[in-house]
Amino acid sequence: MAKEDDLERLLALVCQETAEATDSNSSYLYLLSTDETFLEPRFVSIRSQGVLDPSKQPAIPLTDPLIEEEVHQFFKLKQPVFTRYNEVRTYVPRESASDNTLFIPLINRKQQVIGALGLGFDEAHENTVLLENREYLETLAAYASVTIETQTMINDQRALLDSFIQVMAGAIDTKSPYTGNHCQKVPVLTEMLTLAAQQQTQGKYADFSLSDEEWQELHIAAWMHDCGKVTIPEHIIDKSTKLETIYNRIHEIRTRLKSQAGRRTVHVSSAFC
Repeated sequence: MAKEDDLERLLALVCQETAEATDSNSSYLYLLSTDETFLEPRFVSIRSQGVLDPSKQPAIPLTDPLIEEEVHQFFKLKQPVFTRYNEVRTYVPRESASDNTLFIPLINRKQQVIGALGLGFDEAHENTVLLENREYLETLAAYASVTIETQTMINDQRALLDSFIQVMAGAIDTKSPYTGNHCQKVPVLTEMLTLAAQQQTQGKYADFSLSDEEWQELHIAAWMHDCGKVTIPEHIIDKSTKLETIYNRIHEIRTRLKSQAGRRTVHVSSAFC
């Protein structure tokens, strides 16, 4: 878990290893929604069906009056919630209708519940989950909470950096209508060309491939390739052709004054002669 830097793979790792260790029929990991009204599924695995698409699974509505008591116990008292098979709500998928469920709160460093780690198991494995492995599950949930929080913070920082870079690129593009959107088009074309090269199965690009980190570096480099234009004067950037220029015409006045002063000097010298 400490070595995993991808949040989705981390969630899958936690659930799969937990289900295997406890011999459970299903495993779940939900994270609290931004508006704190739902527990949104991020990983769902059923023994007979394998890993399910979380985007197609229903969220757990925390405003449902039928689970008001469980919500209070889970979010206010920060205690695990064990539900008998005949009381499990329909929005929690299970291997069998006779499976019980256990949800353990994921608590971050600020002692806030950020999600839930869940298991579905039959009567035969009830003691295994609730008694023999309870300490293990609570310890795992605590460690997983901190790890998930850290990965979420890293992802938020990356999103902030990406937004800042794109704002910079947009500001550069607005400096001249002649090169407008250039900084925004280059990243798209760069990633399209790189992806095409990576998909080659023959020729000199057959072995070409980029890791996730290298893709991130390419993305940043493409967006920032013209960042130096921030300090370049307007009269150099804002032109429709390479030879066009915008400059301060005070230089022409200085030139004319010098020229006129030179003629007067010549005229006076000739008079003395």
